[in-house]
Amino acid sequence: MTLCMRWACGLLILASGAIFEGCASVPEAPVTAQPGDPTPRLVKKAVQRGKTTPAELQQAFGAPTIIITDQQGREVWTYDFVHARPSVPEGSKAGDKTQAPFSLMVFFGPGQVVEEYRIQMLNETR
Repeated sequence: MTLCMRWACGLLILASGAIFEGCASVPEAPVTAQPGDPTPRLVKKAVQRGKTTPAELQQAFGAPTIIITDQQGREVWTYDFVHARPSVPEGSKAGDKTQAPFSLMVFFGPGQVVEEYRIQMLNETR
């Protein structure tokens, strides 16, 4: 192989590497919880069975994502808190605040107070 052919092959390899590198996906920057963002811990403190009313819930978390009536005739409010994703940024410490997306379902019973609620962590698939 002549020197000119070696140089051309090397240039071709570099150029193809640059092309493929440009097509690589860049991971999203981690999103961390902001002050005031709901967390499962905050939900457990704010929502009390037999006590919390729809007005108090709306004051704490805003309007629900969806409102339905279940088979037992209870009003069910669902909140999806998916604006933050779990992340462990490089150089972070175990105590750094990150938030995983979760869903909250609140069931209102007689007297329009919370009868029960459920928190479900949401798994993101990509």
